[in-house]
Amino acid sequence: MEKSKVYITQDNGKNYAPAHKYGEPIFITNAEYTSVRNSSSNKKIIDNISEMVKSFDANLDYVVLSGDPVIISLTVHAILTEYGYLRVLKWHSIDRMYVPIVLSNNT
Repeated sequence: MEKSKVYITQDNGKNYAPAHKYGEPIFITNAEYTSVRNSSSNKKIIDNISEMVKSFDANLDYVVLSGDPVIISLTVHAILTEYGYLRVLKWHSIDRMYVPIVLSNNT
């Protein structure tokens, strides 16, 4: 049986240990998206997202939306474009745990 993965949009130094119960954590990037046109850093971020989408299993894997809103947007857009839906782990601050939700092109 294949093990699920938890893709974290940006490593920004937070404690993601509670997400480990949903699968192996994999960080997409630790860089910030820049406003500099033709930035090699931005290209690397987009390449990382593209590579992640190739190995992403929409039925098995999760995404933690963390960090730079541009990187979050690019990641969600790429997955929705490819698969039509994704499973997200949303942080519930009162219960201090992640709650799975599904985002789709139809909601």
